[in-house]
Amino acid sequence: MKTFAALVVVSLAGLANAQPTQVFYSNFDSGQPAELSGAGGLESVMGLAGVGNTGDTFTGNLWRNDGGALFKTTLTFDNLPAHDSVSVGFLLAFIDSWDSIDGDPGPDWFNLDVDGINRLKITSANASGTVTYAGDQLYWGEAGWNDGWWDRAFDLGGETLIQNIPHTASSLTIDFYASGDGWQAGIDESWGIDNLGVSVNVVPAPAAASLALAGVMLAQRRRR
Repeated sequence: MKTFAALVVVSLAGLANAQPTQVFYSNFDSGQPAELSGAGGLESVMGLAGVGNTGDTFTGNLWRNDGGALFKTTLTFDNLPAHDSVSVGFLLAFIDSWDSIDGDPGPDWFNLDVDGINRLKITSANASGTVTYAGDQLYWGEAGWNDGWWDRAFDLGGETLIQNIPHTASSLTIDFYASGDGWQAGIDESWGIDNLGVSVNVVPAPAAASLALAGVMLAQRRRR
């Protein structure tokens, strides 16, 4: 009976494993998604066209926001399937004269909040400073916005800080925004995102039924 019970536990553990399920994706080439609101707008990717990793490159349009913390870009979801965590991935462009945390007039920050809790806060030394986000850098050069400053681009698809974030509510709000005492906004500093995807780790529905069945089977074996 112990062997049988162990097999049931192993089997149920496998059933209970959450499965990544994409609930949103946009490359912004077909207009503004219904889930997206707030500050910013669609613009050409300009000189970033084709920049990225295989199957995940800047194309067509991106979403650009040149405002600060009061001008957030927001993704809103309702009626999500039962899940235990959420993951976010996208391509990010630091556009024009970003100043990193040891710069002057820095610091400038790019932020991502999930349900009001900050999960990502990174910077780039485009114009001054020496600290730049240590992620998967895709580009460093003049991409075509303000000719006076170079731009950087990164792939945040594998950024661990925004992967598997504990989350179980049926609703979800994700905010993207810039902040910092030195944030200048406008044509001086902005950010852009492309290929934005959101996934939730869904627990398969059959797990609960299988657990009940296993309980019945174990009870029957104990009676023998």
